[in-house]
Amino acid sequence: MTSIRNSKSLPRPVSPAVTDDAVLRACYDCVLDFGVSRVTMADIARRAGVSRMTLYRHHTDLPTLFTTVLREELTFLLATIEADLPAKLNARTSTAQAVAAVTKAVAMHPLMRRVLDVDPESLLPLMVDRLGSTQRMAREHLAGTIAAGMSSRGGDGSVRDGDPDLFAFTLTMTAQSFVFSERIVQEIDPRAFDELQQLVLGYLAPVGSAS
Repeated sequence: MTSIRNSKSLPRPVSPAVTDDAVLRACYDCVLDFGVSRVTMADIARRAGVSRMTLYRHHTDLPTLFTTVLREELTFLLATIEADLPAKLNARTSTAQAVAAVTKAVAMHPLMRRVLDVDPESLLPLMVDRLGSTQRMAREHLAGTIAAGMSSRGGDGSVRDGDPDLFAFTLTMTAQSFVFSERIVQEIDPRAFDELQQLVLGYLAPVGSAS
């Protein structure tokens, strides 16, 4: 398969793990060029400059390889956004800001937009059947930040007491609806991404809290 675009002109991945790995970067570029359904492992091996045998030795199949790329990109986005948050925020505020910022960043990420434009059906199982590994990772991380705000778990008391795993699952489902519906949000009112922060603040607020 011949690329329809010069890979040097493509939006670069944000994660150094993807940027600096020939195979992961080749997968990233191939998906941006063609979408998921039209890419083969042979295409990726050829672009990465490795043999198919070498590629399969480290990556079982295309879905697994693409998931690795997405996970690296999401992990780096999350770490970068959280590192930029003010240090003195309580757990509820920092969680709300991170959820809103990460959701918007993922929704606007070139890979996600490309998949939604070309292969939206590939995301259907993640919407109706199961959580993917990146969704599970986000949920587990979110549960930890939520628990840090619960007084019953030794936190700062900024989050109402309850099951942090349930809270994280609820917020993950909410956030992914914004990601998968990015085009609708952009068409109707992009400010909805900012309103997501207020939604999270209200959802996590301690019972009887005025804010």
